[in-house]
Amino acid sequence: MSESTGRRRQLEGVVVSAKSAKTVVVRVERRTRHPLYQRVVRTSTKYHAHDESNGLTAGQRVRIEESRPLSRLKRWNVVAVLD
Repeated sequence: MSESTGRRRQLEGVVVSAKSAKTVVVRVERRTRHPLYQRVVRTSTKYHAHDESNGLTAGQRVRIEESRPLSRLKRWNVVAVLD
């Protein structure tokens, strides 16, 4: 029900690993301000995403979109290759 009411989240990141079949690992970086020191801090999170074409290589920028659970770790789909 909740997926039909709104848009799915989309994130942009860099492919870190493409060794698994039809799966890529994408690193997404966020920049936030430290609450006390007001310094910009970069944090990254790795997501496992489904790549149906199986043609991506490490280092490519991609856009991923939230989806239903496809396996134990995969909850994202590759939507577009950005470079």
